[in-house]
Amino acid sequence: KWTGDLSATYDYLLHAAPSFDGSSSLLSLTWDFGTVYLGDAVSPFGFSIFNAAGDRVGLDLDSINGSGNLAVLFADMTGFSGLAAGSQMDFSAFLDTSNLGDFFTSYTLNLSDANVGAANSRSNYAMTLNLKGNVTAREALQTNNVPEPTMLALVGIGLLGMNLSRRRQRAH
Repeated sequence: KWTGDLSATYDYLLHAAPSFDGSSSLLSLTWDFGTVYLGDAVSPFGFSIFNAAGDRVGLDLDSINGSGNLAVLFADMTGFSGLAAGSQMDFSAFLDTSNLGDFFTSYTLNLSDANVGAANSRSNYAMTLNLKGNVTAREALQTNNVPEPTMLALVGIGLLGMNLSRRRQRAH
């Protein structure tokens, strides 16, 4: 028969806290590449997924579901596991300018607490990344060559001045 003292020590960790912002809870992010010309190079949009600091369990990115123009607006996201509290994973989003059109893509990111402890005690999270962009032909953005009213007034004053100058020369 055993006699003595028995003790156990454990750390209680908070649930993971995913966000697109390292200092607040931001579960939805929209990036608009704007209107760009067909064939032009466009800088990628950099973004991060954070797990808030503190005594937290790690964060897993379990799956990524996309819809919309996935071949035109896309991101280099991949799943990950055990993203430590206070850490981030960096990704980039891209716009392919080889086709004309107004494009939209939406990604749903399914995340969860890292696979530690009892499965029924883990939390699940969803985040949304929306990407927009418009690719247009170079001619489509150029304005018509219609003079502005101010320019027309200046040309008119110039012509009037030239006419007055000719009359003076004839009078002398």
